[in-house]
Amino acid sequence: MISDFQETSWRYAGAEKAKDTKGTSVQAARDRVDWRLKPGVGLIVKDVKETDPAKAAKRREELAKRAEATRKAAADARRAADMARQRATAAAAKASKDAGNKALKAAADEAARQAVQARTQADQAKSKADAAAEALRRPHAGAEFPNVYIERVAVPRIVVAGGFAEVISARIVNRTAKPLNNAQVVLRLAGKVVEKKAVNIRPNSGTPVRFRRIFKDPGDTVGSIHIEADDSLKKDNVAYFCVHVTPRVRVLLVNGEPNERLNRNDGFFIAKALDPGTPDVSSPFEVREVTPQKMTPADVKGVNGIIFSNVASLSQLNLAAVRKFIRDDGGGVAFFVGPKVVPETFNQSLGGIAPCQLFQLGRQAGDDPVTISVLEWRHEIFREFYGPRKGDFASARFAQYFQVKDSHAATILARFNNWRPALLEKRIGKGKSLLFVSAADLEWNNLCIKTIFPPFIHELTRRLCTERAAGDRNLIVGDRIAHRVGPEVKQVELRPPGGKTRTLPVVSLAGEAEEPEQPEGETPKAVEKMVSFPADEPGVYEMTFQGGQARFAVNLDPREPDTAPLDTKVLVASIRSDKIPPGVVVAGGCESVLSKSTPRERAESQQKLWIYLIALVLVVLAVEMVLAARTVTA
Repeated sequence: MISDFQETSWRYAGAEKAKDTKGTSVQAARDRVDWRLKPGVGLIVKDVKETDPAKAAKRREELAKRAEATRKAAADARRAADMARQRATAAAAKASKDAGNKALKAAADEAARQAVQARTQADQAKSKADAAAEALRRPHAGAEFPNVYIERVAVPRIVVAGGFAEVISARIVNRTAKPLNNAQVVLRLAGKVVEKKAVNIRPNSGTPVRFRRIFKDPGDTVGSIHIEADDSLKKDNVAYFCVHVTPRVRVLLVNGEPNERLNRNDGFFIAKALDPGTPDVSSPFEVREVTPQKMTPADVKGVNGIIFSNVASLSQLNLAAVRKFIRDDGGGVAFFVGPKVVPETFNQSLGGIAPCQLFQLGRQAGDDPVTISVLEWRHEIFREFYGPRKGDFASARFAQYFQVKDSHAATILARFNNWRPALLEKRIGKGKSLLFVSAADLEWNNLCIKTIFPPFIHELTRRLCTERAAGDRNLIVGDRIAHRVGPEVKQVELRPPGGKTRTLPVVSLAGEAEEPEQPEGETPKAVEKMVSFPADEPGVYEMTFQGGQARFAVNLDPREPDTAPLDTKVLVASIRSDKIPPGVVVAGGCESVLSKSTPRERAESQQKLWIYLIALVLVVLAVEMVLAARTVTA
């Protein structure tokens, strides 16, 4: 009995020199587990940052072997602790039979307690070793690849020099297991630091950061947003952007009723909304107001957008100039109706450049006023009004409006509470046309005195001028950059990020490498040209040509820096079908690798039943003809 107790205490009570039958003490085994585990885990996290792929693979293989050995050692220690607990328990049971040997019983209980403690520590060591080995088997999961990155940068599509403060926003994502506290987000414009903000981001989440700046000089302004964070991937800590700043937007306002009574003046509220004339704030819009009778084709030249308010018709010369402005030049026009507008006259004169034709007055005697209740929030005009305290269009009451006839040919952006269209848009050639079916004064509604009216007119006018301002200057790697240049341009120089300047080929819009030949005796026509090249790496691309220059900002695909593991259900769904299982959140986006069916194929698949119906009808007709022939014969 004493020998059993001594063996138990020597082997499992922590005596450093007491050896078991295998020549290893429990304390030495525990030290071995701790020594193997702690350096191993530290090296795993550290060596993930190895940039050399060959060294990283070799080091990962070494760490995998070490983690496997650590796990086996921990399992051996756990089994030894179990044996120690069993022997200590047996020794305590034998000691309890001898009531006089209390010291022996206490020593046996202590040996059992230490054996249980050794088992607990061995379990913890095995859990850590299992986690380390699992992390090595999954090289792209968990905190092994901690990454902080900028997911996307949003800039306004049209910015006016010296106008209002514009918002540049970015979304910062913390794909690590630790919170990111007081991280500095730096905004640079033209290579200079202009503003810094500190952000706090929880683990595996993101937060938006917004900067407000006034751009004073026209042209392309390039900048970047950088997040200062210590992570394994540095290239996605910076995102580039390009803001195309234009001079003041020139708007032609054609006022059909310039009444001295301001509540009946159809152009007064629009002009004041675009340019209040305050000396302390410069408006981004330059408004020139004319009447339909005094309007000339020369008024259309050089403007960015045209707004017609309570105009029923135009002269043939003015109509041709406006039609060319929309179809060929890519301009935008907007129509506000009113009491002077007659549907028949409007349709005959302006129906070809309006989104749709007018039908009749919408509100009859005894009808209640209507309000705007449905908006297309995803559209560029109403996107800024989405959310609480962003303005309420339903507060305006409309005593009169026009119904339209062919709204199916246009896009309906807003509806009244009776489901009648209120605002419509249609693309015509290269440009666009919008129609608001009520007036812009107080004669038909009170929208013009609501706080929502000035920003609504601003967004509507921006929409008219978006296409003429510039193309998209912010792209991602893999996109193709295309830019139009003047007819006189012969050569274009491109300076990519971190590369040497090279010459780009100039082609006409018809796809010809050289200008088309003109017959003798005819004046050569100016052929618009363009250049095109792929964006292969992130950064700023600068293009220089005769008479101007252009800059483009290219960033990584926002899905690439996301190191979160993809859910297996999402992966299977992306291969088998186009639908993601309900309740499964897609990290970074996921698209099916199968080709989706076209709208025509889907429409035809829904019409397969008609084949059988038509066959059934033909059979019924044949039977009816046979029966009718027999009846006549009888």
